[in-house]
Amino acid sequence: MNYRLIVDFGDAVIGGHANFRIERKHAFGSDIVLLRDLGPWDRHPTITNDAQWVMQTVAYMLVAPRKRLLYYDSAGELTELLLEGEDGEPLRLKGFGFPPEAAQ
Repeated sequence: MNYRLIVDFGDAVIGGHANFRIERKHAFGSDIVLLRDLGPWDRHPTITNDAQWVMQTVAYMLVAPRKRLLYYDSAGELTELLLEGEDGEPLRLKGFGFPPEAAQ
Protein backbone atom coordinates (compact mmCIF):
# COMPACT_ATOMS: atom_id res chain seq x y z
CA MET A 1 0.00 0.00 0.00
CA ASN A 2 1.29 3.45 -0.88
CA TYR A 3 0.85 6.01 1.91
CA ARG A 4 0.84 9.65 0.92
CA LEU A 5 0.76 12.72 3.09
CA ILE A 6 1.07 16.13 1.54
CA VAL A 7 2.84 18.63 3.74
CA ASP A 8 2.24 21.99 2.09
CA PHE A 9 2.75 25.30 3.80
CA GLY A 10 1.26 27.43 1.04
CA ASP A 11 2.99 30.76 0.75
CA ALA A 12 5.90 29.89 3.05
CA VAL A 13 9.20 31.53 2.27
CA ILE A 14 12.73 30.38 2.98
CA GLY A 15 12.86 30.23 6.72
CA GLY A 16 9.60 28.26 6.67
CA HIS A 17 9.73 24.48 6.37
CA ALA A 18 10.43 21.89 3.71
CA ASN A 19 7.61 20.85 1.39
CA PHE A 20 7.65 17.07 0.94
CA ARG A 21 5.52 14.02 0.24
CA ILE A 22 5.65 10.63 1.92
CA GLU A 23 6.18 8.35 -1.07
CA ARG A 24 5.95 5.02 0.69
CA LYS A 25 5.89 3.86 4.26
CA HIS A 26 7.73 0.62 3.45
CA ALA A 27 9.99 1.44 0.50
CA PHE A 28 12.79 -0.99 -0.45
CA GLY A 29 11.70 -3.16 2.50
CA SER A 30 9.73 -2.98 5.70
CA ASP A 31 12.24 -0.87 7.61
CA ILE A 32 12.27 2.26 5.41
CA VAL A 33 10.11 5.39 5.15
CA LEU A 34 10.65 7.19 1.82
CA LEU A 35 10.06 10.92 1.24
CA ARG A 36 10.30 13.14 -1.83
CA ASP A 37 11.39 16.78 -1.68
CA LEU A 38 8.81 18.84 -3.64
CA GLY A 39 9.95 22.44 -3.44
CA PRO A 40 9.55 24.93 -4.99
CA TRP A 41 12.88 25.84 -3.48
CA ASP A 42 12.43 29.56 -3.91
CA ARG A 43 9.61 29.25 -1.32
CA HIS A 44 10.63 26.23 0.77
CA PRO A 45 13.95 24.98 2.11
CA THR A 46 15.02 21.53 0.95
CA ILE A 47 14.69 18.46 3.16
CA THR A 48 18.48 18.56 3.50
CA ASN A 49 18.37 22.12 4.85
CA ASP A 50 15.39 21.41 7.12
CA ALA A 51 16.35 17.88 8.16
CA GLN A 52 15.72 18.28 11.90
CA TRP A 53 12.17 19.53 11.37
CA VAL A 54 11.42 16.87 8.74
CA MET A 55 12.68 14.11 11.07
CA GLN A 56 10.53 15.45 13.92
CA THR A 57 7.48 15.72 11.63
CA VAL A 58 7.59 12.04 10.60
CA ALA A 59 9.10 10.66 13.84
CA TYR A 60 5.84 8.87 14.68
CA MET A 61 6.39 6.66 11.60
CA LEU A 62 9.97 5.76 12.53
CA VAL A 63 9.43 3.90 15.81
CA ALA A 64 8.10 0.48 16.87
CA PRO A 65 9.95 -1.10 15.19
CA ARG A 66 12.66 1.39 14.25
CA LYS A 67 12.69 2.53 10.62
CA ARG A 68 15.23 4.22 8.38
CA LEU A 69 14.38 7.58 6.76
CA LEU A 70 15.34 7.98 3.10
CA TYR A 71 14.39 10.76 0.72
CA TYR A 72 14.80 11.88 -2.86
CA ASP A 73 16.51 15.25 -2.55
CA SER A 74 16.05 18.33 -4.69
CA ALA A 75 18.41 16.86 -7.31
CA GLY A 76 16.50 13.56 -7.36
CA GLU A 77 19.27 11.65 -5.56
CA LEU A 78 18.40 9.13 -2.88
CA THR A 79 19.78 10.24 0.50
CA GLU A 80 19.38 8.96 4.05
CA LEU A 81 18.84 10.94 7.22
CA LEU A 82 20.93 9.05 9.77
CA LEU A 83 19.15 8.88 13.11
CA GLU A 84 20.25 7.85 16.56
CA GLY A 85 18.50 7.17 19.85
CA GLU A 86 17.66 4.09 21.85
CA ASP A 87 14.14 2.66 22.05
CA GLY A 88 12.01 4.95 24.17
CA GLU A 89 14.36 7.93 23.67
CA PRO A 90 13.69 10.84 21.33
CA LEU A 91 15.32 10.43 17.93
CA ARG A 92 18.24 12.68 17.08
CA LEU A 93 19.62 13.60 13.67
CA LYS A 94 23.13 12.18 13.37
CA GLY A 95 23.89 13.19 9.78
CA PHE A 96 23.39 12.21 6.15
CA GLY A 97 24.32 9.12 4.19
CA PHE A 98 24.06 7.59 0.76
CA PRO A 99 22.25 4.27 1.20
CA PRO A 100 23.03 1.14 -0.80
CA GLU A 101 19.49 1.37 -2.21
CA ALA A 102 20.68 4.44 -4.18
CA ALA A 103 22.59 2.13 -6.51
CA GLN A 104 19.39 0.28 -7.48
